[in-house]
Amino acid sequence: MADEDNTQIDREIQNLVNKLNERIAKLDQKRKVLENAKGSEIKALKKDRDEAWKIKSSLLNESGDTRQEIANVNNWLDQKTLLSGDDQDEG
Repeated sequence: MADEDNTQIDREIQNLVNKLNERIAKLDQKRKVLENAKGSEIKALKKDRDEAWKIKSSLLNESGDTRQEIANVNNWLDQKTLLSGDDQDEG
């Protein structure tokens, strides 16, 4: 009788161990999926950050070029104004 009880308990323990192993395996699979998704998202964020940095740099360069062009136009207008003022003084 005691051997039968021990055998029954051993089977129940083995069943519990098997269920526990299955759950651990499922949790490991879920963890791997989440890690992969997290890694992909981090890559996408880094790519977006790099692209944003490139755009910012490009805009800063264009902004500098635009400022220079505005300065050139202002100088040209100043020269025209001076020349027009000279023409009016002579007239």
